[in-house]
Amino acid sequence: MKLSGHLKVPLLAATACSHLARAALYNGLSELPKDLEFDFIIAGGGTAGAVVANRLSEMATFQVLLVEAGPTDRGILNIQVPGLQPTLQNSAYDWNYTTLPQAGYNGRVLPYARGRLLGGSSSINYMFYTRGPASDYDRWANITGDAGWSWKSIKQYYLKHENWAKPSSGIDTTGRYDPLAHGKDGPVSVSSPSYPQLTTDARVIEATKQLGPDFKFQLDHNDGYHLGICWNQFTIDSNGKRSSSASSYLADKYLRRKNLHVLLNTHVTRVLPSLGAKDTFRTIEVTSAINGNASSRRTQLKAAKEVILSTGTIGTTQILLNSGIGDGEELTALDHPLGSVTWRVNSTETFDALEQWKKDGTGPWVSVGGINHLLWLRATDNSSLWDKYPDPSSSKAAAHLEFAITNNAGFSQLKDGNFISLGMTIPNPMSRGTIRLRSSDPFDSPLIDPALLSHPYDAEILVYAVRQVQRFLTAPAFSGYVLEHASPFTPATIGNDEEVLRILRETSATAWHPVGTAAMTRKGAGWGVVDPDLRVKRVKGLRVVDASIFPFIPATNTQAPVYAIAERASDLIKRAW
Repeated sequence: MKLSGHLKVPLLAATACSHLARAALYNGLSELPKDLEFDFIIAGGGTAGAVVANRLSEMATFQVLLVEAGPTDRGILNIQVPGLQPTLQNSAYDWNYTTLPQAGYNGRVLPYARGRLLGGSSSINYMFYTRGPASDYDRWANITGDAGWSWKSIKQYYLKHENWAKPSSGIDTTGRYDPLAHGKDGPVSVSSPSYPQLTTDARVIEATKQLGPDFKFQLDHNDGYHLGICWNQFTIDSNGKRSSSASSYLADKYLRRKNLHVLLNTHVTRVLPSLGAKDTFRTIEVTSAINGNASSRRTQLKAAKEVILSTGTIGTTQILLNSGIGDGEELTALDHPLGSVTWRVNSTETFDALEQWKKDGTGPWVSVGGINHLLWLRATDNSSLWDKYPDPSSSKAAAHLEFAITNNAGFSQLKDGNFISLGMTIPNPMSRGTIRLRSSDPFDSPLIDPALLSHPYDAEILVYAVRQVQRFLTAPAFSGYVLEHASPFTPATIGNDEEVLRILRETSATAWHPVGTAAMTRKGAGWGVVDPDLRVKRVKGLRVVDASIFPFIPATNTQAPVYAIAERASDLIKRAW
């Protein structure tokens, strides 16, 4: 199967690009000085890679090279403006992957967005900042035999990477978050919604007082307990701009370090064993990512201490398999299925132009899709689901479903009218997919099969989710506001489970949260790819630091956990050297 074509969206260049001319930034292999020697080479300048590069280069004695396949993130207005996020998929800053036909989605082929630039997916994602329940991390600790992955231990790394920011609008956020749950001095800015959704914010909060405990108000879903309705949190700074791993961990003040080197537009094809030591991998093979192909000239770059793979779940899997590490054919992957239900509403709210954001970082363009609230919900203990399936969650404090409460048509693509929608995500799916090599050509995209809705539990819990959306919108707060179901649901189809599932299979997508292909397990365990210190098993000199090491998919969006694991990984590496 070839990659399907994608409509390229125009991207707007910002005016200020002066900080590109830094000595530490090399735009290609030809600019990299030949006499440089490196202690650590980090493959992948995305969410995790930028963290590790920053933290290792804090040690003046370490020479650090960060290699990124894409260009810089600097000077791209569509990246900076939160509301322009949808223009970044299927763009020059996306790997533009597609999935194999998904049987659970009636054979549809889906776009599979992954960031291909400095900052990786943190530069093109929806900026949700969600950590998940404490029990997810305690489960990691149990499976790895390492208490360092428990919530009690990992929480410090959440505080370390975070800088809680006031919203650009100056709106009062008292009662919207718990200050004790957040860091103040880290590189990554996190904030509460800056732009009020005038027609839905008050109604959502009022509904928490009118419905049962499933819809209770939760002050802060990032304090280790997330069940209930909460104000969303985003990686957006006090100026109303996206805060990515590149803009935070690779800010100008860090790029001035003489021991930090960033190589752009360079594709890592393989990791190679050292001469005379087949179990030692401290060399990467690279080639130009600009017009690169299977016959492009290859160059080898060597690390004196370690190579760290941080190319994301898909990229890391492809590199490992191309290097002969793994099962030789495929690695198991997990992802969050994503559905949506939309209602037509009675609203006259209008939006202003982009000029307001350019002026002071405020207005509707600082909003991420109008998603000011999230709902984390468990299926009831007496649900018939548990007569057929084991509970996939980590504890009774972990959600089975995530809902993004959206003051528009969401993912439904409806244009005429005013809408409220609830995007539904399965945080702990039972479906298991695979990532396989299409060929030995490193420029040939891998075969990505998330196998969405392939397990009957996932299909049934998504139908259950639709029923919970209906419950939520029966709150008196929505009386006179919610008018009717919007296409593709109708009053005739919404009450029939089979029809609901048919529509969900035709319209659902993916949350683009692939994890687990290089899962960490106990030292000495015969399964898994890395040990609890993130060293690749049975080899030397090679670690993996990205979402591929998650032993279980967390009941949350994956951006924040990746920041936390990268911070801890940096400490583990420092201690080893």
